[in-house]
Amino acid sequence: MKKIIVLLMICLLSVGCGCQLGGMFLGGLSRISDSAPDNLTDRDEIIALFHDNETAFLKAAETNSFDDLLSIYGVSHVYVHDNGIVDISCGGKGMGSNTHYYGIYYSETDAMHAPNWDDLDPASLTSQGEGFFFKDSYGDDTFYIEPLVNHYYYYEEHY
Repeated sequence: MKKIIVLLMICLLSVGCGCQLGGMFLGGLSRISDSAPDNLTDRDEIIALFHDNETAFLKAAETNSFDDLLSIYGVSHVYVHDNGIVDISCGGKGMGSNTHYYGIYYSETDAMHAPNWDDLDPASLTSQGEGFFFKDSYGDDTFYIEPLVNHYYYYEEHY
């Protein structure tokens, strides 16, 4: 009976908190939270989210009212950085040195930027697919950005 209660508690932690603890014991059950609509990690789904709501994204840039984007199904957070970059986070996964972030960012100046990095010299970016890729020369950190429209970009950050 005690084993069943412990197993039930681990399941509740995994699903309810979205934490990794239960997944360690249950062979990845915690990945259930990765498919939640407020935790998008698939490039095509995030780009579709942008295009399906393009009018709202363009209006947010016009009115400088990005918090309104939080009402869009699939947008989890909006951060306005001191440098003017607006990070519209759609999801993430992992922890510690195996963390990944996905979303859309807005830059009125079209800065080649990942939301948690400083502006980069465009010469340090390499063309990949529809966008640009950067790998940190001091470690394994990478990011990918892809232009969408009107100063908006899709991004992935991997640490």
